[in-house]
Amino acid sequence: MTVRFGSTGATALLTGLILVPLGNWGHSTGSLSHRLANDQRPNLVLITIDSLRADHLGVYGYQRPTSPNIDAFAREAVVVSDAIAQAPETKASIASLLTSLFPAAHRTRTTTVPLSVLRELGSAGSHPVDRTDVLSPDLPTLPRSLRAAGYHTMALTANPYLIRDFGFANGFVQFRYVRGASGAYAHADVLMTEAARAVTAAPEPFFLWVHLMDTHNPYDPPEPYRLMLPALRPPQPIDPARIPDWVRIGQSTDLNLYLARYDAGVLTADHAIGRFFSMLRARHAWARTAVVLTADHGEGFLEHDLMSHGNSLYDELLRVPLIAKLPGVRPGSVQTVVQLADLFPTLARLTGATPPRTSHGRDVLPVLQRLRTGRPCAYAELLDRRFAIRTLDWKLISSLQGGRQLFDLRQDRGETANLARVEIARADRLERDLAHLLAVAIQDGQAIEQRSIPVPPVVLERLRALGYLAK
Repeated sequence: MTVRFGSTGATALLTGLILVPLGNWGHSTGSLSHRLANDQRPNLVLITIDSLRADHLGVYGYQRPTSPNIDAFAREAVVVSDAIAQAPETKASIASLLTSLFPAAHRTRTTTVPLSVLRELGSAGSHPVDRTDVLSPDLPTLPRSLRAAGYHTMALTANPYLIRDFGFANGFVQFRYVRGASGAYAHADVLMTEAARAVTAAPEPFFLWVHLMDTHNPYDPPEPYRLMLPALRPPQPIDPARIPDWVRIGQSTDLNLYLARYDAGVLTADHAIGRFFSMLRARHAWARTAVVLTADHGEGFLEHDLMSHGNSLYDELLRVPLIAKLPGVRPGSVQTVVQLADLFPTLARLTGATPPRTSHGRDVLPVLQRLRTGRPCAYAELLDRRFAIRTLDWKLISSLQGGRQLFDLRQDRGETANLARVEIARADRLERDLAHLLAVAIQDGQAIEQRSIPVPPVVLERLRALGYLAK
């Protein structure tokens, strides 16, 4: 069933899209029904790039040349202005994308101890770290739904949290974790080469999900890309104490070097993605393949005195790219808020698959088609500690226990001026909406059996080697 909201205003924000016909662009819902009825379902490729913030891509206004291939792809696609992740870390965010449930419901987050605690304390203290929560196999997921609808489902991931042991293979016919060399993450060229082989051999229609790690700390792109995007001059010195150990590049205290290595990681992924797209064109599969490119979360570079991710709910961690080439959707930019949790119901509709029974997201295909508009919002949480609700114009971050921040995004995109004590009525209203969304998620989660398993020693060692866990 679809989540139903009460009278707090969340209905209008999340599900009450106002019907405003904008004319017939030649991509009506009738044509979608016709395609599905005639089994002209598109292949589907979902690319998620770990830690990729939207504002480091050219299509979103970035000035450095990090993304020529993604920018070219965007000219054939619809670009969502404000796509929001449901959590500032991988496991919870991708689980929300695949299930259309908020983290408070699916409760698939990280090891038993939140990464934020491990990073703050430098150890697990008295908490065990040998167990992890697992995405429940009882939950409907996007790949399960697509597989039931006749899609051949495949996944390639370079993230050691997105693995079979932790429940992320649920619904995939083929699933592979691609390990990098010498304790590093596998680079995008390796994964996208494997992706090309997979789709070449796959029956149609197919669904392929690829998760890349080139923009994830510790920012270690291959040498050619480092040379293409060197650190800007003069240096931007920062206090060494503000650089987390798992992010540190040698002894450097130049923020420009960290930004340059991150940008070179974007370029690394971009070039591999461009080659993959060229392969689809060469095989004449481009026209019949829907492609969605997004990220699990962003990355902080001291915008709010924090580096890395998993430590705040500011937009540098929550606002991610969402670029989609979909049949029935004309290219262009859409000024709207879309959640990662919206992708499951949206892509289910596009492919004729069964949408989730319980959904905290919504089908935004009519919004992307410019057939509807409205006042949508997005929800996010930081491991039971802080929560956020975000519209195009406003954002509230709250502990729901007294502390809160309110930002006017029209005037303050950097979230620097807290207006919670100025716009009191607005903050109160948004906080009520936020509390209601969280309460619904918790209630829905009570029907889901929470599962945890021992983490195999080899996986624990892998997570430590990559900086995910304290050694």
